Amino acid sequence: NGWKNYGTAGSSICRGWRLNNNLLYLVGTIHDGDPNEPFMKLPDTMKPMFTYHFLTPGNSLGEIYKIIAGSDGYLKMYYWSEEARQQTDYIKLDGLIIPVMPL
Repeated sequence: NGWKNYGTAGSSICRGWRLNNNLLYLVGTIHDGDPNEPFMKLPDTMKPMFTYHFLTPGNSLGEIYKIIAGSDGYLKMYYWSEEARQQTDYIKLDGLIIPVMPL
């Protein structure tokens, strides 16, 4: 899909955990992707119950991005601020919590 993990280890790699209370908890960072393409496709067992919108910071002051977790299971990034436009070198996903369909 064109998106990459920001690094190769630790908090630089995008990961998600399904918690016991039907929540998906994301950590990590992504970069260098196409804002028109999803950076993650969740499996059917982790599809969001609804479409959710989140704001997340970038690497520099003023960089804010919008993350949309669609009910179809695709997660996409959009620009929220002019400071972030044309910059996709560091998008932080730490702490995003997405309610998902019950098992």
